[in-house]
Amino acid sequence: MTPRKVCIKCMGSHQNLTPGTNFQSDFLSVIDFTTVDPTKDFGLEWYEGTLQMSYSDFDKEKGCFKITLEHFRINNSRIWVSAENSKEPDIDTLNHVMRSKILCTKWVHIHVKQDG
Repeated sequence: MTPRKVCIKCMGSHQNLTPGTNFQSDFLSVIDFTTVDPTKDFGLEWYEGTLQMSYSDFDKEKGCFKITLEHFRINNSRIWVSAENSKEPDIDTLNHVMRSKILCTKWVHIHVKQDG
């Protein structure tokens, strides 16, 4: 199976992303990255840690994984994730502090922005 590819699409103010050694990055403006090992869990943070996403529980047989989104402050920051062909968010912090969902897809789009 090929490594899981994740497309980052940041909207709103500038986002800093430091993938570290578990990622291979291709671009700087819109960041495409793939995990070196899809079985290793990882987490990403935005807006000084007030928005977080974690990737975990990769299932080699099914190609599925768990995404957890967390929003730690009451403000108009928002994070949502959509699978490769979804027209709507598959998981969203719009009305929730924390959400988790199992996704079975090759591509994931992560959207981070300030609503309001």
